[in-house]
Amino acid sequence: MSNYTGRTELPPIESDVSVRLLEGVIVTGVVTGHGQKDGKPTFDFEYDHRTPEGQILKASKWAWPEQAQLRNPR
Repeated sequence: MSNYTGRTELPPIESDVSVRLLEGVIVTGVVTGHGQKDGKPTFDFEYDHRTPEGQILKASKWAWPEQAQLRNPR
């Protein structure tokens, strides 16, 4: 993985990213799309979420580019 420095550019679709969620948790996922929220560019990503019971489920969220910490284009 390399540092993702494009604070205003969106990570490429299908790239692997680590994202700092608004709750402060960092998750690793795959970018699935691009969009906008409040007039700013956003990206959608899917990641594995572990439930308290230990089950792993797919989850998806959106984030602003500045939340992307790392990337590894496929």
